[in-house]
Amino acid sequence: MLNKGAGDFPDQIYDFHENYGRPLKALRFVAHGLDRFPERAGQELTQLTQLTLASNRLTELPDSICDLSKLSALNLLRNQLTELPDRLGDLSHLRHLDIATNRLQTLPLTFGNLTRLERVVADCNDLRRIPETLSRMTCHTLSFNHNKLVALPRCLANMINLTALSANDNKISFLPSNFGDSRSLATVKLCANIIEELPESISRLPRLKSLWLDHNAPMAALPWNFYMLTSLVELRMDANPGMKYPTPDTRDLGVLRCCGAFTSLS
Repeated sequence: MLNKGAGDFPDQIYDFHENYGRPLKALRFVAHGLDRFPERAGQELTQLTQLTLASNRLTELPDSICDLSKLSALNLLRNQLTELPDRLGDLSHLRHLDIATNRLQTLPLTFGNLTRLERVVADCNDLRRIPETLSRMTCHTLSFNHNKLVALPRCLANMINLTALSANDNKISFLPSNFGDSRSLATVKLCANIIEELPESISRLPRLKSLWLDHNAPMAALPWNFYMLTSLVELRMDANPGMKYPTPDTRDLGVLRCCGAFTSLS
């Protein structure tokens, strides 16, 4: 067993194949006080498919972790990571990656090479930008809540499987003009930002069912063609003091009445 706070792996981990006659496939060290991932582990534990290092004190990862080419699940939840290795995209078999609740300031450009990921959850970090290379990905969910994003990437329009986008509690002031080309989006959550207006292209989201825009103080109005969102069933716009149209009375009547108000303007 690894003694809590030891900060390294015991030698028995590396001798697993010799002692048990089969390679080590899954390794789990949760809340063990690890402050580093040994370079040796990336070099020798090459048969790992699952690696869980949640709730430790990791501040960085060695480049050798990217040599664990058979990994399908990597859990780095609740550490102190400020960056990920540049070669992270070499982990091409990853289907599950947990990087929430760290101190990440950026994602490597190779992140977009993780094309087997089903979802990306990077909540509670210090991210300011999302690389445009995400356009290569086929995931259905992106979650960047509680970061420091100032904008969303234009590449979202090229993510043909993306159905859910959540970026609550950031510093986003505008959406890309091609946002409406993200045709598969069904859920968009952008609460607690500083968005001034939505692009007119948003009306081209035929599958959008849920739109959260609460706590965007500068927002004064929705686009004139908002009524074209015919699949919309949930619209949240609470605590937007600058919102003049639709009026509070109209908003209180629900999505259909709200969209109807825009129909009268068209």
